Amino acid sequence: MADHIRVFIIDDDQTILDVYEELLSRHGYTVATCLDSTRVIGLLKAGTYDAILLDIRMPGIDGTDLLPLIKKVQP
Repeated sequence: MADHIRVFIIDDDQTILDVYEELLSRHGYTVATCLDSTRVIGLLKAGTYDAILLDIRMPGIDGTDLLPLIKKVQP
């Protein structure tokens, strides 16, 4: 199943984070979340993930601007 698959969810809406975290955790995924897009790069340097769910429109760093930065840290 999804044993040891790590998913990182980035969204500025806490409700969205909670729903995805509950759903994915229930299916065996290890889930990390981030509400503040300006903290993402630091968190990515501290851990590795198999998949990232990224909101596009967020305050701070927009998802479309964040994606190339994410790819540099964790291709």
